[in-house]
Amino acid sequence: MIAQLQDIIPALIGFFLGLIVLVYFMHKENPLRIIVSVCFMLKEKPFGIIISSISFILLPFIFEIISVNVNNINSFLETYKNILNFPLFPALGTGLGIIIGNTVINYVTDRKEKTEFAVLFIKAIESHLNVFSKINLSIVEISNRIFIEGREYIEIYTEGRKNFEIYKSNLIEDKRYGIAFNKIGIFNDSEIDLVSFYDLHLKESVSMGNIFCSVKKIEDPNLTWSFKSIQILTPIAKTLGYLCIYHLSLKYSQQYSAKYREEFLKECGDILILFWNPDLFPKYEFDGIIFPNIKIEFHILQRITSDNLIEALNYIRERYREIDKAQDTNDRKPNYLFRILINNYICFTGMQKDGTQKPKITIISSQETFAHRTYRIPDISLFAHSKKMLKSYIKEELKKKLEGICEIKYLWLGSTFKQNILEKDIDGLEENLDEDIDKFIEDCECESYIISPWGKDIDSVKMKFSEI
Repeated sequence: MIAQLQDIIPALIGFFLGLIVLVYFMHKENPLRIIVSVCFMLKEKPFGIIISSISFILLPFIFEIISVNVNNINSFLETYKNILNFPLFPALGTGLGIIIGNTVINYVTDRKEKTEFAVLFIKAIESHLNVFSKINLSIVEISNRIFIEGREYIEIYTEGRKNFEIYKSNLIEDKRYGIAFNKIGIFNDSEIDLVSFYDLHLKESVSMGNIFCSVKKIEDPNLTWSFKSIQILTPIAKTLGYLCIYHLSLKYSQQYSAKYREEFLKECGDILILFWNPDLFPKYEFDGIIFPNIKIEFHILQRITSDNLIEALNYIRERYREIDKAQDTNDRKPNYLFRILINNYICFTGMQKDGTQKPKITIISSQETFAHRTYRIPDISLFAHSKKMLKSYIKEELKKKLEGICEIKYLWLGSTFKQNILEKDIDGLEENLDEDIDKFIEDCECESYIISPWGKDIDSVKMKFSEI
């Protein structure tokens, strides 16, 4: 019995050594991530788990083979000991040992340095997110009254400005963030890119806050512009901040990674609501044909604002899908964006009834886009529906802007130019221009894509209305 146990002792030693290595890496890695990686056969699995699993399987066989063939191994060493004593082999062994030793030391040192600065980044960005929440709330309070209630506005605005000035230094003078950012070069390209993108939006948010606080007159257009910019940039910066700390914690300090992930996903839900905020983007409702008796909302955005928002949302989606391989967000509805691109303009100059000439009045321009957010993948029926919506909007705007005008001197519909349209032509002009408006719309484009970090990719669709 004892002799039989002696035969399997080497295999047992190998088994227990492999088990120790496996348990160590399972403790080090996130167990949920390991299970998901294996079950769903994801391309990138935890490297340590792969190595430890292989060692767990092979070590018992290796130890058993060595124990069975120990006499053969000794005989081989006796035969070739003179060759091994040749000076070249000890030199090669020493050199190889030094290289391996230095590699291990450099890896451990590099890992330790990255972990230290990753934790510093996490703490600094957490502080930024806390400040953003306080500043954002103080500014949102005045959103509905910002250009309406005169003296009350001034009092609220003053409080908001004081609030921003108090917290601004915490954003731009955070020593922890400055120290960590100066060492950003120690991280890999993906991490540098993500932190740099966050840093860009952080600085833009502070810059817009400075402009907002420096405006003295309510009628100053910079007030509207800076206010809207803050309302857009702040949620983007916060979302990127949570994505940064989630990524860094997942790689270097996993203690709170699950918490950061949940906060990131919550912030993503808030940022997507931007497209439905009528305080930021004017709303135009159109009777639904796809869903009878339901109005479909389109929001009007400046083209550059729309482009920047979509760029940020696409970036966030791509980076999150790279970072979070589990992608267990099936309980969340995917968000899709349908967008209409205006490629030309409609405007006119005219005479008012009191004889004064009205400067150029724009009905629609290439600086505008129309956006519709939906939980359904946009299909061809929505494309056709939006064509009718756009025509309705142009006609309504034209009718609205013609009020008080007795004569149109010049009228531009893209490349079409009409001159000296008399008073008799103004009544019902939007109907007379029906064919011209159709031609104008034919040159406009529409496109759709997914904007939420969760949900399956869809083929991006972009086409002119003339192709529908």
